Amino acid sequence: MDRIDRAEQLEQIARDAGIAGVRAAAAAQQVPSGRTHCDRCDETIPVMRLVFVPAARHCAFCASRLGVS
Repeated sequence: MDRIDRAEQLEQIARDAGIAGVRAAAAAQQVPSGRTHCDRCDETIPVMRLVFVPAARHCAFCASRLGVS
């Protein structure tokens, strides 16, 4: 692998990270409940969980222990 290939690879990694950041920010704006932390353990509820379960009050771990979604 030469320097040009490596530079292209690093550029693609940076581009992918930028796209992921924009997608995460857009997903965070779609959460209607405004909740960001679990009611039980106070850990941050992952953005993707809130996208799929907008009314989530618990992180996935606590929700599975409590038997709720």
